[in-house]
Amino acid sequence: AYYRAVARFDPLGLVIPDSRLRIDLRGEPGTVINQVEVRLRTVPVVGDYSVVTPFGTFVVPVNNLNETIVILPGAAQGITADNFVGALAGNVEFFFTNGTGNLVNPALGTFWGDGATPAPLLMPPGFVLPPDGALTFRVIGPLGSGVDAAQPNFTVEGKVNALPLPPAISVTPATHNFGNINVGSVAINRVTIANLGSGNLTIGLISLAPVGPIAMGVDTCSGQTLLPAGSCTVQVRFLPLSVAVSNATLSIPSNDPVTPLVNVTLTGSGVGGQVFGDVLPTSLFENHINSLFNNGITTGCAPGQFCPQSLVTRGEMSAFIIRAVEGEPLTGPPTPTFGDVPLAHPFFRYVERMVVRGITLGIGGGLYGPDLNVTRAEMASFIVRAVDGADAPGPCTGFFTDVPIGAPHCANIERLRTLNVTLGCSAGLYCPAGRVLREQMAAFIARAFLGIP
Repeated sequence: AYYRAVARFDPLGLVIPDSRLRIDLRGEPGTVINQVEVRLRTVPVVGDYSVVTPFGTFVVPVNNLNETIVILPGAAQGITADNFVGALAGNVEFFFTNGTGNLVNPALGTFWGDGATPAPLLMPPGFVLPPDGALTFRVIGPLGSGVDAAQPNFTVEGKVNALPLPPAISVTPATHNFGNINVGSVAINRVTIANLGSGNLTIGLISLAPVGPIAMGVDTCSGQTLLPAGSCTVQVRFLPLSVAVSNATLSIPSNDPVTPLVNVTLTGSGVGGQVFGDVLPTSLFENHINSLFNNGITTGCAPGQFCPQSLVTRGEMSAFIIRAVEGEPLTGPPTPTFGDVPLAHPFFRYVERMVVRGITLGIGGGLYGPDLNVTRAEMASFIVRAVDGADAPGPCTGFFTDVPIGAPHCANIERLRTLNVTLGCSAGLYCPAGRVLREQMAAFIARAFLGIP
């Protein structure tokens, strides 16, 4: 996009009265600008000069008649990048480094606009244009300056037609193979879309075809606009229902001028057989347990074993939940939160992440109780806080007869029911003090975080 600004002089070379500085920036919806520099050369009168802009009024004291006024709105005015380029004619320069006309300052790369030659105007992100696409700048100087409030004369009036700098889409991974996944269990992966360009990236409606064992899950990208360096994710899921190979394509449209459509190839194989030797195909929990394995939430209790009938400790519970929510934590803080979970403890990283996420406060007295068996009531609060980010607001209705209104975990237990994670231990009962088996925990985690019924 280009513009040309024309100085307004009368035939004798004098400034036309009321020739205010008005710069209209025109661009398509969503066009943004970064930084504006207004220079006024050879001012006729010393004193305070003001530039009134949509970003605020900026006052610059001028002490010398030939001094240059520099008005540089910054991030506080909603302008964040640093590459607004272009030139205006006459006594005003409006640019950084690639104006046109006579070179004024070789060191700074600034030009004296000639009022005739078009100059490119680049629009990096930072400030969204108003609905009409116009921004107006007005200079007001001291009395007698010719640009004062009583005589708002100026040397330039021009318009700018602008387009944004292009976005650049990045999609990772470009392809994904779910591998061999047991029939009835699910494997989940995330496709990350990022904007590596300088303009806003607008993402269209993302689709997947053919619909089958491979499907889309949570989509945070469709219809979104990503600022430069922004990103979002799309979840893709593989839940084979038979022993067969499945293929699908995830199509991602955007306003990237170079790659307006990105296709991600997805494949996976449904297989039979056992993942863990102690989890038989007849187990009601096989698909839940295998799904935890597929998604890195568990590797079992020993090589090839899951120990489905073993009780779950609070330490193990922390690992199940954190891996389900965010994956494997790399490190923990330098100082332990709980006295019974030191730095060398195998569950230290997971427990600390539980603290950061507000999932646990421990059992009191500066302790977490990692070796205590988790109860069904505690489990409900852990999962609800991990899924919703906070305790259920309540009030508790007393749906389960063994969880009275006012019980410490009552609201979270009932929230777990509305999330379809559990219907209780039997008709009308939840068994809040009951301990949790590893196979039961697999079902709770798979239902809450992986969407397995």
